Amino acid sequence: MIYIGELIYSSEVKALFFLLKAGIRCSLATCHGETPELMIKRWTIEDNISITSIEDIDIIIQISIVEDICKKIRRV
Repeated sequence: MIYIGELIYSSEVKALFFLLKAGIRCSLATCHGETPELMIKRWTIEDNISITSIEDIDIIIQISIVEDICKKIRRV
């Protein structure tokens, strides 16, 4: 398994999509964004990643934090 870590800089984003393009399907990376749609928009606009490359992603998991009365709850 290839673990990239957090995708902060354009070079890291491009490394992830290079691995996917090379056929390495067992990669794992994390990133922060308001929604998956906004992350994809950022990758296409700021990092110049094509939509066809983004379609190589098999799954995106979104975790949200819900404010409860006395604690924060994370939801997948």
